Amino acid sequence: MKRALRLRELWSWLPAFRAAAETEHLPTASERLHITPSSISRAIRLLEDSLDTRLFDREGRSMRLNRNGRAMLSAVRDAMRILDEAVNEVTGASLRGAVDISAPSDYVPLVVLPALAQVAARHAQLSPRLSRVANDDIVSLLLRGQLDVAISDEPIKHGDLRLERLASLEQGVYGKSSRYVAFADDSWPPDQQRDVAAEVSTPSEAAALCAQAGFAAVLPRVIARAHGLSAIRGAPAISDRAIYLIFRRPLGEHPRTDAVLAALRSAASQL
Repeated sequence: MKRALRLRELWSWLPAFRAAAETEHLPTASERLHITPSSISRAIRLLEDSLDTRLFDREGRSMRLNRNGRAMLSAVRDAMRILDEAVNEVTGASLRGAVDISAPSDYVPLVVLPALAQVAARHAQLSPRLSRVANDDIVSLLLRGQLDVAISDEPIKHGDLRLERLASLEQGVYGKSSRYVAFADDSWPPDQQRDVAAEVSTPSEAAALCAQAGFAAVLPRVIARAHGLSAIRGAPAISDRAIYLIFRRPLGEHPRTDAVLAALRSAASQL
C-alpha cells in the first residue's frame, strides 16, 4: 500500500519531468505541455524532494540531466509506453492510427513502399507516415515517441533501442567509364586510386548520373540494375552495404509497430 501511495504522489509530476528531461530547457518544455515554466520547475523540485535526490545538474539557468535523471527518464518513458498500449487495446485502437517511419530516400522504393503496400492490404486502419530523418536525430525522436521505426545504413545504438540488420545489399562497381561518381561512405577501397568526376549525396543520385553521363560508381546491385547499369569487369571488390532497423525495445505487445516491422522484414527478404 505504501508503494501505491508513493507512486500516486509522484505520478502527477512525471509529465513535467519528462518534458524537461527531454528538452533540458524549461521554456521549450513549457511550450510542449502548455503550462508555465514555473509550474514545470515546481513539479521537478517536488519530484526531487520526494525522491531525496537530484535529477538535474544545474549551473545558473542551465540544467543538464544527470545519471539519476537519465535512469528516471528511461523508466518514465517505459511506463508511458505501456500505458499508451493499454489505452489503445481497451479502446480498440491497437491496429488503428499513425505509425511514423523514417528511411533514406534510396531505400524507400526498395523496401518501404512494398512494405506499406503490405500494411495497407492487411491493416486498412493503420496510417503509416513516411519521413526522412537525419541519423543524428533518430535516437532522440525514437525515444520521445515522435518516431516508431527508422531505417538507416548506420548501426545506431542506444540502450533503450533495438538494432536489427534488415538486409545486406550486394555491391559492386557499375557503369561504363573509368571516371567515377562518389558519395559519402560508398565503400571504395581506400588503397585504390580513382578518377572522381563528380560527388553526390546518395547511391540513387550516383546511379542516375552514371546512367545519364556514362560514369561509374560503387552501387548496390538492386539500385544499379534499376538504372540499367552493368558491372565493370576487373573492378575492385566492394563490401556489401548493410541496412538496419532501429526501434524502441519491446515492452510487451506493440501491434501497430509490430505490423510495420513485419512488413519491412518481409519486403527486405525479397531483395
